[in-house]
Amino acid sequence: RIICFGHDEPITCVNVSSQLNLIASGSADGTLVLHDTRDGHIVRAFERTPNGSVPSWIKILDTSSRVVCACAASGALSVHHVNGATLAKYASRHETFDACCVTRDERIILLGNRRGDVTLRHTRDLSIRAQINVANVGVTALSTAASDECLLVGLADGRLCLWAPSPAPAHT
Repeated sequence: RIICFGHDEPITCVNVSSQLNLIASGSADGTLVLHDTRDGHIVRAFERTPNGSVPSWIKILDTSSRVVCACAASGALSVHHVNGATLAKYASRHETFDACCVTRDERIILLGNRRGDVTLRHTRDLSIRAQINVANVGVTALSTAASDECLLVGLADGRLCLWAPSPAPAHT
């Protein structure tokens, strides 16, 4: 059993990478910390989230050695390298979100909001790749499947929507 220290406020999100032997955590005061899974020691403390934003989701990206942090209520996103460098930051109180996930290839962050929009942002610089309105009801959950070819969207009205590419037409 390992107990990790480094936060003074309640933990609001956590993620582990067994490949990198790291645990990422965020707390109510905006502190983001990386711990070593083998001994629990602090590896790195990142720059705090902007304007006292509370992190709601954190993800370690194994292949790029990056950490993505999302603060849903304030619309803030940040990408850090595990070495401590902040690679990109974005914040907009007008673009809060309720659902977040990263594609399996770790290139895109998907964000869902109360208006039914899903925004796709690059993990390298947080620029917008696409924005689609999937429904006129809030997006509450997001996931990808089948090598990121399918998008699953949970909606506030209880529906679960699946978007998948159309099958190729049969050749005769």
